[in-house]
Amino acid sequence: MRRTASRETRHRVRPSQISGKVGCCGRPADRRFVHRQLENNHRALVEDTPFMSSKPMSLKIERVPLERLQQILPRLLSSLSIGRAQIALEQIRSTLQHRPHDEVIFLMASDLTTSEQPLAAVIAMEQAAVAPHPRSDVATIVHAGFLLETPLSVPPSASHDQNEPSFENLSKPADSVAVGPLPDEESIIRQLQIHLDRHLEQRGIRFVQWATDTAEQAGPSSSRWCSGLGFDQIAMLDYLSGNTADRYKDADPRQNEANPLNFCPIPWDQSSDLDSFAKLVESTYIDTLDCPGLAEYRTAAETLRGYQTVPAFAPTLWFRVRDSEDPSASPIGCLILAKHGDPPQNQNHGDQSAPDQANPSGEPVFEIVYMGIVPRARGRGYGKHLVDRTFAAVTDAGGTRVILGVDRANTPARAIYDRMGLSCILNETIWVRKLDLVKSSQQ
Repeated sequence: MRRTASRETRHRVRPSQISGKVGCCGRPADRRFVHRQLENNHRALVEDTPFMSSKPMSLKIERVPLERLQQILPRLLSSLSIGRAQIALEQIRSTLQHRPHDEVIFLMASDLTTSEQPLAAVIAMEQAAVAPHPRSDVATIVHAGFLLETPLSVPPSASHDQNEPSFENLSKPADSVAVGPLPDEESIIRQLQIHLDRHLEQRGIRFVQWATDTAEQAGPSSSRWCSGLGFDQIAMLDYLSGNTADRYKDADPRQNEANPLNFCPIPWDQSSDLDSFAKLVESTYIDTLDCPGLAEYRTAAETLRGYQTVPAFAPTLWFRVRDSEDPSASPIGCLILAKHGDPPQNQNHGDQSAPDQANPSGEPVFEIVYMGIVPRARGRGYGKHLVDRTFAAVTDAGGTRVILGVDRANTPARAIYDRMGLSCILNETIWVRKLDLVKSSQQ
């Protein structure tokens, strides 16, 4: 089970921010309705002010002061599911409370010919750094989209002709860009990508992640934005939640008496042990069914640094997993838990969690951030024992609720979680992008 979202693409803290089942409550924008609005709006403009039909739009891309978030966010987030919108708001709130505000990049595209009417926006956030690294090279897209409640005052696409200006000027960023009388959606997205890349590169960002509603919830508009901004889809995740008291509630309790696994906490005062743990985690990535494409973008060591930046980081809950019947053998796997509801153990946090809102009772919620088994130990029933032993460890630590995320393609793991009584609370698609800073600096 590999974490792939938020703070680090594999990071799975977001489910704890949602109360109730929200996996299918998306409210995707009806693009056909929007197009009809554009056409009607154009007809009215041509009838009232004929010169608008030939007047080029001047598209302004700028980094907007964060004070405008309150004005723009309702429209920007209106196409998201309730759960995804809540996550986006909590990402912003937590970062603004705990991190420098300049780590939030808020870009907006406006039409200068209509009193700078807002057309689209994108919000990105830099991830917190982990010592001894002075800065993180990871950023997260909170959301990007059109501001659909304000129709674009542009002619419909059917009126294109051979005399319209070319779009060659879209290859270079500028604060105000004339894109001709008919800037289609792809042109606006492309111009926002150019400016976003410039800001990210200036901050040394090399890896960007984005968790969105699934296609069933968001429709084609979400993938259009993700692809247009240069992202690749690597996984579809189901986020699950359950109570430790419900595990195997319909099974014979005697089957859980003999668990061969031992959890060995890793020592944080020795860098060699951390390096060894990273190599163990890396070995579990081999032939994994959980977000296998992520290995092309991030190493295990880079991902583990991301796990340490979050408020729920719990260093005492990182384990090597050994078979108690063969204690001298090398570990057969690893486990990383996070604990929501306690004061942060890493003051460099600032990412996307909401333990208080997610857990108003005040009881801690434990998240299975990552668990994996090395290839040589697979097929021997360790998966079931590892999950069951994890639930027992959560109970011993005073917890009752467990949350986790699983790749939809990982059917063996999902079968174990279903047997444990976990239920799905959220679905999302994971997109990632790697920036080539050397190549970009040479352009």
